[in-house]
Amino acid sequence: METTLLPTLMGGALMALLAGLDRMPVGQFMLCRPLVCAPLTGMVVGQLQAGLTVGILAELIWLGRLPVGATVPPDDTQASVGAVVLCALFAGGENVSAAQTLYCLLLALPLAKTGLLLEHWARRRNDRLPDLLLARLEREDDAAVERIHLRGLIHFTLACLGTYTIVVGAGWVVGRALEPLALPVIGQIHFPVGLSLPLVGASVLLATLNVSRSLTLFCASFLAVYLAGWVL
Repeated sequence: METTLLPTLMGGALMALLAGLDRMPVGQFMLCRPLVCAPLTGMVVGQLQAGLTVGILAELIWLGRLPVGATVPPDDTQASVGAVVLCALFAGGENVSAAQTLYCLLLALPLAKTGLLLEHWARRRNDRLPDLLLARLEREDDAAVERIHLRGLIHFTLACLGTYTIVVGAGWVVGRALEPLALPVIGQIHFPVGLSLPLVGASVLLATLNVSRSLTLFCASFLAVYLAGWVL
C-alpha cells in the first residue's frame, strides 16, 4: 500500500487533536496515553507495529510526568502521535524497521517541550476569559457563556495542532538531515537504547510515587510477571 503524504498527515492530525483534547480539557478518557494513542495512530496511518512499539517505549515516560491539575509537563502524547506519523513518512509505505521506529521517537521526544510552551499559552489566554464572561453577563448576554467556553476549547485545540505540526515538521526536516549519519548508528545500538527508555520512565515513576515500599512492590510485580511469562 502506497503511503501518500496528505492522508498520513491529516490522519495524524485527527489523532493528535482527539488525544490532545483528551489530555487535559475534554473527557480525560485516557486516550492521551501513549499506549493507547500511538497504536491507534499506527492503525490510521498504516503502521500498527510502529505504533505499538512507540506506545510501549513512551508509556512509562508519560506516567512519570502526568498532566494533573496545574502541572504542565512536556506533551508526550503529541510526541507519541508525531513519532508514529514520522515512521509512516520515513517508511514510504513499506514496513518500518525497529531502528527507524526508535529514530523517529528520539526525534519526537525532545520536541514535546513545545507542547508545554503552547499549553501555557492556551492557559494564559483562558485566564482572561472569566473576566470577559462577567462583563458579558452584566450586559445580560447569556449566550456568551457558550461562546466563551468554545473560545477556551479553541485555544487548547490550537495548542494541540501546533505541537503536532512542530513535532512532525521539525522532526521530518531534522530527521532527513541526520538520517545518513544517525540511522546506521541507531541500527547497531537500537536494542539497548530502546530498553533504556522504559527504564528511565520506570525510574522517574518510582521516584515520584508516594507509596510506602514502592520499590519493593515494583520489584515484586516485575518478578511475578516474569515468573508468569516463564511458566506460561
